[in-house]
Amino acid sequence: MSKKKEIHVELRYYEVPQNEYALGLLGDSWKRIYHNTDLHFHNLLEIGYCIYGDGNIVFDNNCVIPYTNGSFTVIPQNVLHTTLSDGDDANYWEYLFIDIDTFLGSIYSADQIFAHKLTARVKKKAYVFEKNDINMLVYSIKALLKEKRETKEFGAEIEKCLVLKMLLEIARINPFETEKGDHPQKRRKTILDSLDYVNENFTKNIKIKTLAGICHLSETHFRRLFEDTIHMTPVDYVNFVRIQKACEYLNSSNDTMENVAQKVGYISQSTFNRNFSKFVGVTPHKWKMDADNYKLKLLNYRITALKGW
Repeated sequence: MSKKKEIHVELRYYEVPQNEYALGLLGDSWKRIYHNTDLHFHNLLEIGYCIYGDGNIVFDNNCVIPYTNGSFTVIPQNVLHTTLSDGDDANYWEYLFIDIDTFLGSIYSADQIFAHKLTARVKKKAYVFEKNDINMLVYSIKALLKEKRETKEFGAEIEKCLVLKMLLEIARINPFETEKGDHPQKRRKTILDSLDYVNENFTKNIKIKTLAGICHLSETHFRRLFEDTIHMTPVDYVNFVRIQKACEYLNSSNDTMENVAQKVGYISQSTFNRNFSKFVGVTPHKWKMDADNYKLKLLNYRITALKGW
């Protein structure tokens, strides 16, 4: 029996520059023949704009969608895909990469339920569309690309507004279906006390039974309602809050990793490291090191197992 051909998949890892809200891959280096048949995925949301060229976007489910001059792509993180040009002429694409979890979590820090729900809607589906398909979204993408090319007063503030507008436009075309009689606001209100409790007591050993009791629900019902509402398990949410706090400590103090881990509620250093990498994508040591050398790192940004395309 012949051996099944092994599929080669690449992770291409990018990071958004410090004090910016989107990473822009722009300019002449992106004028090229796109012919890599291997599928790849990113750690961030990818927005693509085909300035000129023709070809196909191929997804892992054998879905092939043609593109041409003026096509746009919206591809959530972890979605396998590749770009294949037609013929031997160079195509010109420009890209934006956005860490939507961090961005929306910061924008809606007072309402993490809404932040997680909005994030899930943005991640719901990949799109390839033409310039006249979704006018408001196309306008936002073009405006953000233009802003990334120019250095003007209030650039960061305008970029922030454009990223938010663009994400909201994407979420608008990805509505969640709700069951008859389901009231999202009521569900949010039901578990809101548990979120407040986690935010105030993240250093403690928080049990799901305690959170369920705060909401006056059975543990089984609470788990289901929590995941349906914010698309994250209660345990993951506790760790999410702890790691957010750890990032703040690492950026504002010279504490050892052991002290930071203890400050945010971890007894085991290995558990802290594992959860930090899960949510942030790098180890706490690497995060701390990059905080002081972010710009230098971005000049030679790394793509896991692959540098450049």
